[in-house]
Amino acid sequence: MLRLSNSFYDRSIMSLRTGGKIGIADTPIVNPNNLKIVGWHARDVSQKGSFVLPFSEVRDFITKGLVVDDHDAITSPDDLVRMKPVIEANFEITGKSVVTESKKKLGKVVDFAVDESFYVQKLYVNPPLLKGLSGNQLLIGRNEIVEINDKYITVSDATVKVGNGAPVRARA
Repeated sequence: MLRLSNSFYDRSIMSLRTGGKIGIADTPIVNPNNLKIVGWHARDVSQKGSFVLPFSEVRDFITKGLVVDDHDAITSPDDLVRMKPVIEANFEITGKSVVTESKKKLGKVVDFAVDESFYVQKLYVNPPLLKGLSGNQLLIGRNEIVEINDKYITVSDATVKVGNGAPVRARA
């Protein structure tokens, strides 16, 4: 089952130990190398400062928020040595431009869908303003992504738009 990105922003962090809210997971931290959510930028209700909730600390994902064992799950970014390069990259999928391998601009990412293992599987792309007047939105699958860098996401030239706005693999 896929979840849209809005379910990963501004989520309560719930503790199994106390049975209550211990923080807020603000924005997901996405590894640009494999498009996996590895954690969240978080706020602690009892302390001020910048914190991270690593994905490995999340026990469950429920309607009320993210469930963790206890307060120790909310960690200082300085303590997360392996995650530090990903945290510092500050990669954000939403708003990223999408182009084809031949540099044709397809638009900007407005949403994304994540599977149960927290890998980004689909990108929802709004075409540039003039092309977007028809209201069609592109849906790009993970397997169509060729490269990701700081400026844009490159997708295969074989991705073509069909009538409903969903790309399909071009066939020879």
